[in-house]
Amino acid sequence: MGNTVGSQRKLTKRQKEVLIGAILGDGVLEVNGRYPRLRVDHSIKQKEYVRWKYKIFSNFISGKIRCFMGKRNKKTGKKYTHCKFDTISSPVFERFYRAFYQNGKKKIPKNIKKLLKTPLSLAVWFMDDGYKRNDCNALRINTD
Repeated sequence: MGNTVGSQRKLTKRQKEVLIGAILGDGVLEVNGRYPRLRVDHSIKQKEYVRWKYKIFSNFISGKIRCFMGKRNKKTGKKYTHCKFDTISSPVFERFYRAFYQNGKKKIPKNIKKLLKTPLSLAVWFMDDGYKRNDCNALRINTD
């Protein structure tokens, strides 16, 4: 295959690092057909961050970033605009799907120390699910 979308059969080191952080955060691997794909979905406030991830995975994307008004939030009653994209389904995501999902549910793998070993993975996880606490000089990452 030439340089068409998805013709690259391996993830780069940078893509793996971002993927690990994204899966630990707001990213979702979903099986769409035969293979998993990555779904990135963030608030409109993080549109530039979505664009950054889009560029990282551009060789696995055939569509564009889509921004739209979501469903009404049950807790707040408000509707929020968000931006998202999906990669193509690809066997390169299978290893990560098997590591991070059990019976279709996301889980923290037992070998997390081996997977989460770069500052970039941790930074992406923090950008997805982290925040600075106001009551002290500390950062926190949500892990629900």
